Amino acid sequence: MRQSLDFVFEGYTIWLEPKQFKNDFSNAITQSSLDLNIESIPRPHATAIYGMTHFDSKESNNSYSQEEGEKRVLEIFQGLKLKLTSWPTLQPVGFLTDFEENGVNGGLMDLIWSEVTFKSSEEHEAHLDILYKEFFDSDPNPVCRSKMWRPHISLAYDNLDTESHSSDLNLSYTYSLIQKYPSLLLGEREIEGISLWNTNGKMKEW
Repeated sequence: MRQSLDFVFEGYTIWLEPKQFKNDFSNAITQSSLDLNIESIPRPHATAIYGMTHFDSKESNNSYSQEEGEKRVLEIFQGLKLKLTSWPTLQPVGFLTDFEENGVNGGLMDLIWSEVTFKSSEEHEAHLDILYKEFFDSDPNPVCRSKMWRPHISLAYDNLDTESHSSDLNLSYTYSLIQKYPSLLLGEREIEGISLWNTNGKMKEW
């Protein structure tokens, strides 16, 4: 495998885990890792909230110790699963390959990725509002949602060459992957589960 993903992620993250058709998302993720010699995404998911650092005493004004922060975020998550017993289905609208460059147009990382893109709705947004309320009510600097959720399930990540902006992970490759696994774009996708991840560190450390 080439160099693992460089970006150092942070905080706790909420993932929505989709129902798969004959393991299509898992197979596509594995296929891209094998084809491009890149690090594999741990599990198919759509990110609902990324990088909650206010449960970490080093990153916030809270007085949580590490153990207390972990306990508190788990308590909120367990209570949340009783309130949100289901999630609206996701409707695919297409696929893309894009990149983000650190310090450019608000970018935080040098990363290129491919994804299947889904559309949001008022029902989705209402569920996101519940998530944010539950997890950020205790934050002295709460995050306000200022724009609509853009749900997507990533198929591959790679480091971005900031000079050439080129990669074997490109739109042509993503198209070939969709052709190999056409069910990725067919029909609504149910959400089978919601999970809490500690995404501190590089992806290989999760």
